[in-house]
Amino acid sequence: MSETTHDRWGAASGLAALGVVAAAMVFERGAPPAGASDVQVAAFNAAHSHALLTQSLLFLLSAAFMLWFLGCLRAHLAAAEGGSGRYAGIGFGAGVAYVTLSVVSQAGQIALAQIAATAAAPQLVTAIASLAWALFTVAAVPAAVMLAAFAVLALRSGALPSWLGWLAAVAGASQLGLLAALVVDTGPLGPDGWYTFAPYPLYVIWLAATAVTLLRRPTRPPAEHAPAVTARR
Repeated sequence: MSETTHDRWGAASGLAALGVVAAAMVFERGAPPAGASDVQVAAFNAAHSHALLTQSLLFLLSAAFMLWFLGCLRAHLAAAEGGSGRYAGIGFGAGVAYVTLSVVSQAGQIALAQIAATAAAPQLVTAIASLAWALFTVAAVPAAVMLAAFAVLALRSGALPSWLGWLAAVAGASQLGLLAALVVDTGPLGPDGWYTFAPYPLYVIWLAATAVTLLRRPTRPPAEHAPAVTARR
């Protein structure tokens, strides 16, 4: 199998990740109303336990595709960046951290769905739900770093279109706004506010556009064959 074929399969894994996420959203059941008691939270999760478990399974499958995509994206950008591949490494490392936190948050959702189904320990269900939400929220930090690093590479190296770099920059900045929900209880920035849904479409558009771009563009030559790039320090 040629290097170009490997690159195309790697790019396709990004689209596969999005496809599985779209399937997972079919099983989205929302959240208990604000101010719900422990018993109500447990009852809500018990009623939707099968949907929650199926959704988590799909999200975990999506994470596997995303990790593969990140590895292929790092290779593509590192070849164009040259030198030590600093920004490509930062973007890849932050992306792995983002996926890892997302996977751990899904482990929390699996646990709360299983415990809630037993109709036992409603306070434990609430605690696990809070932990899963916190993990998902703090994952915005590595997501922002990942997008920022890839934005720099797109704008400086030309490995990706400049407009894709600006899109990554905006998507990364929007991720940081999610952290406000950790200290704000109400309003648009609160846990139930509209802003909690705003950054995700930007991330999805960036991921889809990047994957399609990699599918259509030929692989850049290795750094040692690109002296104009590697000469920069």
